[in-house]
Amino acid sequence: MKTADSKKPQEMPDVIFGADGKPFPVQGDALQYRKAAGLDSDQYVLKSCTGGFLLVKMDLPPPGSPTTGPIEGNIPTDEIDPNKHYWVRFGARRGNEDTETVMFDCSSLRLTMERECTIAIPGSIVLLARCAKIQKFEKKPGQPRKEVGWIERYPCSVLGMSTEADYLNCKKPPSGG
Repeated sequence: MKTADSKKPQEMPDVIFGADGKPFPVQGDALQYRKAAGLDSDQYVLKSCTGGFLLVKMDLPPPGSPTTGPIEGNIPTDEIDPNKHYWVRFGARRGNEDTETVMFDCSSLRLTMERECTIAIPGSIVLLARCAKIQKFEKKPGQPRKEVGWIERYPCSVLGMSTEADYLNCKKPPSGG
């Protein structure tokens, strides 16, 4: 088992635990460790488990692999099929009003996703993300605030097609947790 401060040979090289050999108790601790260790956020993703959070190494297919299509560009909303799956990447926090993670509830499905990490999700959630908008206002001294437009609440890039197996692999809880 790989721990945050361990340099010993690892029994589970694809899972990183907290310094005490148990899951990180707080999500922020795991994210802080990943950043400090210089681990790629696409390769080591945060997974919740009983007792906290783990960093789990994901084996994503190489860009352009035949099973997932091209991993580049941004598929327009009108080309998203709600019954298919897609590789997406949610943008970084833009300020304090943005949440640390992206969370959607759709019917009986609830997904919590990390920002700035490539993941596979259903097209219905992609469409939900693209429809979630917030109003932007401009305020000048001595004048009432003025609506200047709408922006996506959870901006994401749709990188290409994925499979249901990719989606299930991304949401699979880590073993032993």
